[in-house]
Amino acid sequence: MGLIAKQSGCGNWHPRRRGFTIAELLVASVVTSMTFVAVYYIFFQAIRAEATVALRWKERHAAEAIVSHITETLEQAVNIPGIVTIHGGANGSEGESFLKCTVGGKALAGSDVSRMSVSRVRYSWNFQDTEGEDTKSILLQKLRYAGASVVTPIAEQEEMNEDELWEKAPSTTIGTQLDGVSVSYKNTKEPGASWGDSWKDSAGDVAVRIRVNVGGEMVERIVVPQANSPVIAK
Repeated sequence: MGLIAKQSGCGNWHPRRRGFTIAELLVASVVTSMTFVAVYYIFFQAIRAEATVALRWKERHAAEAIVSHITETLEQAVNIPGIVTIHGGANGSEGESFLKCTVGGKALAGSDVSRMSVSRVRYSWNFQDTEGEDTKSILLQKLRYAGASVVTPIAEQEEMNEDELWEKAPSTTIGTQLDGVSVSYKNTKEPGASWGDSWKDSAGDVAVRIRVNVGGEMVERIVVPQANSPVIAK
């Protein structure tokens, strides 16, 4: 249908404008709706990608924090006569795994290394028979020593063995909602030695591999404690 010229009273012709049909309005509405859907989808995908990146960063940061904590402890290892420096493995049939390490602090001013402050640090985790995400955690405990004697204030400590002392020692949660913690050991003095799940000896002869899984992120680090010389306990 073309333009129809209409004659005015003065003899001039003016074109009459043609309106939109219902079909054209429907097509325009569909195109507009599809455009909005596409824009929303792109925006939603961008928000989702940003949230995923933020979550993965948070998970990796949490895993790295735990690995760094254990690494720093191992790097402070000291050999004390009468005390096992590094002891790690599984706690019998309880499903608990642990890592214990003797660490030295700063020496007292004007004194030799034999008078530095010494502690026993214990990490423990148990992901078997746990209920809920918050129970998948790793705990930290510490016993303070003077020479080879425990000085941490625990009632009746003189009548307790080491395991009983750890049961009474206060604990701090350093990581929750974990998906896995693994600590392996390898004797550096044996060529071709393979990684094992336990160690009970002095530092200086062992490499320790730490793996922590949080969400979809896994952080691994290998540390070789360099406590080659024993500290004489007085």
